[in-house]
Amino acid sequence: MAGDFFVTTIGYFPSVEVFVLGENYSKWKVEAQEHYQKTGLRNKCCIVGSQGRCTLSIPLEQGRNNGLPIREVKISNTVNWQKQHWQTIRTNYGKSPFFIHYAPYFEAFYQKGHQYLFDLCIESTALLIKLLKLDVSLEPTKDFIRHYEGEGILDFRFPKTANSFVKIIHQPYPQVFSDRHGFTENLSAIDLLFCLGTDAKKILKKSKIMYL
Repeated sequence: MAGDFFVTTIGYFPSVEVFVLGENYSKWKVEAQEHYQKTGLRNKCCIVGSQGRCTLSIPLEQGRNNGLPIREVKISNTVNWQKQHWQTIRTNYGKSPFFIHYAPYFEAFYQKGHQYLFDLCIESTALLIKLLKLDVSLEPTKDFIRHYEGEGILDFRFPKTANSFVKIIHQPYPQVFSDRHGFTENLSAIDLLFCLGTDAKKILKKSKIMYL
């Protein structure tokens, strides 16, 4: 199904689910007018390690973010979290089939100094779009629209609501540590990229979208 546009929030190296939904749309409207909530996943991404699913969290300036416009949320760079995250990714994916091919792009990403969470999330998403070779453009929203109306529009900004009408049946693929944990679904799309390389798009297309 080809649509007009896909509306989504932005996260740190988003999950496979986001790309399964979004790869059918050439334009992604990224919600830039929401307010940050501490319980959200904007500053987190999930990968798999020797102990199973693990979460990488970007530290934020303490006590100043909850309720702020998402574009004003600042990253705390008092600790070298970039080095820690990159080391964790290298440790867990270093032996994956396509790690060597894509590692330079991610190493360069982690060497940059990001001040704002939204900018980092946009850049991390754009990097995955580029490496997955998706024909997709990102367009931050200029105004907050509670309800988008019309055919050809998928609004996935509020997953709890969206999950009531859409369900993803993930297509399994070979993963690192699958001999220990089996298939772990809906990790960050970096997992898909390191494990399958250019075949990653086939998994996105084989995953089923059920509209309830």
